[in-house]
Amino acid sequence: QRQMCIRDRFQYVRLSKVAESIGTHYGCDIAFGREALGEILFTGTLDYNMPLRHVLEIVTLSTDTRFTRNGDKITIL
Repeated sequence: QRQMCIRDRFQYVRLSKVAESIGTHYGCDIAFGREALGEILFTGTLDYNMPLRHVLEIVTLSTDTRFTRNGDKITIL
């Protein structure tokens, strides 16, 4: 059985757009503690077969941010 590989490659994309993509794939709502955080640029490849927590850690580690999670609501700080 072959597992479908779902990946998104981002190159200098605003974090707000990256969060939108993650939210769509995982069915969650991602907000920003400050609006300016959504303007941070992210470059990388996200594998949506990985757990949500892993994908969020990749994004926050590479953008010097952090996240909190309360159910389906995630906030990037």
